[in-house]
Amino acid sequence: MAHQIDESNGRDNMAYTGKTPWHGLGQQLNPDSTLDEWKMAAGLDWHIQKRPIMFGARDEDGNMIPRVIKNRFAHVRSDTQEEIGIGSDRFQLMQPGDTLEFYRDLVDGSRFTIETAGSLAGGSKIWALARCNLDLTVGDNDKLKSYLLLATANDGTMSTTAGFNSVRVVCNNTLTMAVGNNEGKAAIKVPHSRQFNANSVKSELGLVDERLEAFAQDADTLSQAHISDQDAIKYFIGLYAKVDDKGNVSNEKTLDRVTSKLMHLYRAGPGAELESSRGTMWGAVNAVTNHVDFSTRARSDENRFNSGQFGTGALLKANAFNEALKIAA
Repeated sequence: MAHQIDESNGRDNMAYTGKTPWHGLGQQLNPDSTLDEWKMAAGLDWHIQKRPIMFGARDEDGNMIPRVIKNRFAHVRSDTQEEIGIGSDRFQLMQPGDTLEFYRDLVDGSRFTIETAGSLAGGSKIWALARCNLDLTVGDNDKLKSYLLLATANDGTMSTTAGFNSVRVVCNNTLTMAVGNNEGKAAIKVPHSRQFNANSVKSELGLVDERLEAFAQDADTLSQAHISDQDAIKYFIGLYAKVDDKGNVSNEKTLDRVTSKLMHLYRAGPGAELESSRGTMWGAVNAVTNHVDFSTRARSDENRFNSGQFGTGALLKANAFNEALKIAA
C-alpha cells in the first residue's frame, strides 16, 4: 500500500470537500454537510475500547496459565476489534468522533467549514481540518487561507495537537501560526496523560480574529524586510546546519544540496515573483515551507504530510518563521 489512509474496515477512511486529494481516496462531501455526516463519511463512527493484555505463564506443574499484565491495556477498535495501540491505565483516549465534535460550535457559528477528516495507520492517528471563513492578504495580492487543525494518535506517538495553519494560495505551502496565549509556540499539545478539554484548548488558542490579525502583521513585517542573496544563504544555513560540540558542520554535503534547492525556490519557486516575496524574508520563509511540504525525501506523500503537519517538518517550518522574525526585527 503506497499510502497510510486507514482501510482496516474495508473502506478509505477519509472525507473531503472540494478537489480530490493527491491520493484520490475518500468520500467527497458538500461543504454544508453535518458533523454526523462527516463522521460516517470519514469513517470515524467507531470508538476505542481498553482491553486487558494477557500472556501465557507456567505454574509449578508446568501447565500454561493466562496472566494479565498489570496497568497495561490494548486500545482496540470497536468495529474491527483490531488493536491500534498500547497504553497504561492512565492513558487518556481521544475518541475518533470527538475529533470532529471539537468543531461543532465553530461550525454552527458559521466561522469555520470542515474541509477534510480521516484516519491514518489503521486508525491510530486521526485528524480533522476546518477552514476559517476569514482569509488573509500579505502585501497587495499574496493571499493566504487560514485553517484550524486538530489531530491525535491513540498509539501514543503524538499528543493531541491543535493549531492554526495558513495555506498560501499561490503554491499551497502550509505554515503553522503561533497561537494565542501559548507563548509563541506553534500549537497546543495535550499529552495523553491528561484528559482533553475542548473548551480549555479553545481558550488557549485565543480569539480567532486576534490570532489571524497578529499572524498577518508578522507576515507583513517579513514581506517588508528586504535581504540580499547572501543574507538568504546565511538564513538557510542557520536552519539546516548540524553543528557538533566543536563547532564543526557535520552535514556539509547535504547542507550544500539543500541550500542550493532553497535558493532556487527563493528566486524562482511558486510565488517568488510576488512583490511580497521578491528579495524578502517572507520569500525566504516560503522557500523553506515549500521545500518541506513538497520536496523533502519521504517514503510516501502521507509520510511527508505527517511530517509537515505534526512532526519534524512542522517544527522546522515554525522555527523558520520565528528565526525570520528575529532577523527582521
